[in-house]
Amino acid sequence: MNDNKHYRNYDQAVDLFPLSLTTPGCMENERLLRRDLSKIDSPFFPILDIGSGTGRTVIAIAESIPKVDIFAIEPCTAMRAVLTHQVLQRADLRNRVTLFSEPVDRLRLPENLGAVVAYGIIGHLDAPVRKKLWKAIIPRLPKGAPIFIELMPFDKPMNFSEIPMGQVTIGRRLYKGVFSGKIEGENDLMCITTKWTVTEVEGGEETVIKASNLWHTFSFDDLAFETGLTAKKTSQSSGVLYV
Repeated sequence: MNDNKHYRNYDQAVDLFPLSLTTPGCMENERLLRRDLSKIDSPFFPILDIGSGTGRTVIAIAESIPKVDIFAIEPCTAMRAVLTHQVLQRADLRNRVTLFSEPVDRLRLPENLGAVVAYGIIGHLDAPVRKKLWKAIIPRLPKGAPIFIELMPFDKPMNFSEIPMGQVTIGRRLYKGVFSGKIEGENDLMCITTKWTVTEVEGGEETVIKASNLWHTFSFDDLAFETGLTAKKTSQSSGVLYV
């Protein structure tokens, strides 16, 4: 669903995006996703992964449900390049994962889907685009099928100063990440800014890399009302909608 301005700036720091997935919150959400995916009985139908990024959720699906086909959608070219590389490295992924860049409502999806994963993407979509998304996927899911969703850990616009995401050393460089947020106009919109400071372990100049994206804030209860589905929250920022 890349036909709006809210999903535009990941290219600015796409090489650092995988580092943000090592935060405790993201790692816990992935653990919960894997746990709940493994509980799906007889997933004969393909699983749709919306906003696949660099491959975190694709790999989680593939390792949790052996043999199931995966339709992976990632609109960001740079992220999709990393995702393609991940798929090419593993024969079990090459045989099961089909990659797309087009919005869901423009794809020729199979008549039936077994589940949908939408981690870290739904908040990038405004209400009209989400309406197209639900219309495209919900009729293809059987009763009781899950739609796994990851949001930000806040459901209303707010201003907040830099919050540490963590740090990691790669080779001779230290990467420290923070993120901040500010209200963007009216309604439910925020601007989320991620900042990485890169320094040489043995000293030297700092390099600061920033990326900002717009994010719509809402709760899982809001999504339940919007879709008419049943919502179950599994963590501060993850949950499931059941058809």
